[in-house]
Amino acid sequence: MTFGIVKHLKSRAIVRLMAVAAMVMVSFQGSSPAATHQAPPLTLESLLRTLKENPSKRVHFHESRQLAALTRPLESEGVLAFTPPSTLLKEVKSPRAITYRVEGDKVFINDPRSSLQEVFSLSESGMLEAFIEAIRAPLAGDLLTLQRFWEPHLGGSLTHWSLTLLPRDLGVKALVQRVTVKGDGGNILAMTIEEANGDSTKLTFKPQ
Repeated sequence: MTFGIVKHLKSRAIVRLMAVAAMVMVSFQGSSPAATHQAPPLTLESLLRTLKENPSKRVHFHESRQLAALTRPLESEGVLAFTPPSTLLKEVKSPRAITYRVEGDKVFINDPRSSLQEVFSLSESGMLEAFIEAIRAPLAGDLLTLQRFWEPHLGGSLTHWSLTLLPRDLGVKALVQRVTVKGDGGNILAMTIEEANGDSTKLTFKPQ
């Protein structure tokens, strides 16, 4: 799932922008807590606390987007970074260079092929705001905000967990069926975004 050229925050352009939120989650890459024989049950609160306690990181991402209309997936890769409390960065290196940055309420798009920088506000789109807050809430350990936009379902153990997010907003439901994040302790290893039309995006991450 790529950003694309976002001049109108509507329909599938909003879905593409979810990649920003998806990218932020991978920035929580950190060291997994030492396993114990009597580890307490995994809860949303304990997982968010573990993610919050990890420092900001830069990671390499590989993105594979499968479209029903294409026989081969669209591939891209680059670098992702998060700087607390609210700066997200996605630097696409391949197949062509383009940079996306979210700072507070503002989104900046820098395309080397254009002399102009695109800037718009998250508050102009409730759906996009929901996607971004899905990541900022875990960063802050804010379960209430996460549950405001998403219905979270957590499974597994701290060393092998899976978090499924189901959208609450009808507009988001029309675009995205579910988001599944898999990880190990404070490490986000993979994310799958399943769209309502059957298209999907798989993201895998490696620390730099």
